[in-house]
Amino acid sequence: MNVQGRLQHEVWRYNLFKWGVLLLLAIAVGVTQWGSDGLTQPVRAIVPTPLSSPAPTETIITPPTLLLDSHAPLIVNSSLTLRGSGTPDHVISLFQSGLEHGKAVVDAAGNWSFTVALTATGQFQWTAVAIDGAGRISAESEPLLVEVRPIPNMPTLAMPVLPANFFGGDVLLTGSADAGSVVGILLNDRIFDVATADENATWSYDLPLDEVGKYKIAAQLIDAAIEEQLTSDSIEIEVSEVK
Repeated sequence: MNVQGRLQHEVWRYNLFKWGVLLLLAIAVGVTQWGSDGLTQPVRAIVPTPLSSPAPTETIITPPTLLLDSHAPLIVNSSLTLRGSGTPDHVISLFQSGLEHGKAVVDAAGNWSFTVALTATGQFQWTAVAIDGAGRISAESEPLLVEVRPIPNMPTLAMPVLPANFFGGDVLLTGSADAGSVVGILLNDRIFDVATADENATWSYDLPLDEVGKYKIAAQLIDAAIEEQLTSDSIEIEVSEVK
């Protein structure tokens, strides 16, 4: 091979080496594109963005309503009935001052009720939650504050001081009862009027007795929370005929 041939052969080997190096660089970078200036410029690969699936919809359990069955005052050793509405077949879990106290089931009409014995006095907060068939629990209901009073004392009625022969007029009746309580004046087993016990737990009432005859009188505590009314011992007063 002459000198010119060897020179062309070396140029060919050099170009082959150069393009081999460039090819290796292109492979190392990734995808390449060739510019007009003969240099290689890396092109970033396009990565497809995965399609995002919609977030699952959370099932919201509707809280139950919570009401008192009656607005009458409550006393210890009586019973309390709670009621409300909710989704049929949901279980209602009831809490008294944060402690679970019982359960009820919502009927087909969307109503529920729960009765509990009142064994202590004081103020108690009741709340309720609903539980569906999957065990999911609702938020708490609006709280319900219940006050339980002690059993009231029996009212008393004192025998008024009257002359041996009483010919009629106003009779001053006096007695005792819990402060602020209402006492019914029973005249022949019917409520004639009422009196209110003062802060000293005493009451008084002027009872007009003008007609001749015998009268049975007693004092009865008027309290809607008491199933059996508390009644004092009765007294008897006779109005004599003037001769």
